[in-house]
Amino acid sequence: MPYLIQHSVVVIKYEMILIFTPDSRKSEKGKIVAYGLYFFTYSTFEGRMLYIEDVYVKPPWNRQGLGTWIWKDIAKIAVETDCHRMQWIVLNSNQTAIEMGKKRGAVDLTLTDKWHLYRMRRKELEAFANSSDL
Repeated sequence: MPYLIQHSVVVIKYEMILIFTPDSRKSEKGKIVAYGLYFFTYSTFEGRMLYIEDVYVKPPWNRQGLGTWIWKDIAKIAVETDCHRMQWIVLNSNQTAIEMGKKRGAVDLTLTDKWHLYRMRRKELEAFANSSDL
């Protein structure tokens, strides 16, 4: 093959924000009630960016501002670490997250830029990786 293929190895480190039950809830003391999972990645268009993988608040703790607090804390981290953008994927059924993003100026790229998200699961991934396709 006349091409030189060079591989760069980048280890993606996930970071997490955890919220535990307050001391006043003795029966549940120290249990995780909410979390935000994110990592840093790179955009060829803009450079360093932060990707939010998941934000979750357990149902008994919903509507208490924990999710917003996590989102805001992650946004602060993105600013402090010189990220040019922050992005995430939201299910159509998660209207709370959709409204939260819209309210704070997030843009739905499916509507504005016609971006499509694709997924290749393990079976298809292995088939493609082991195929003779060039």
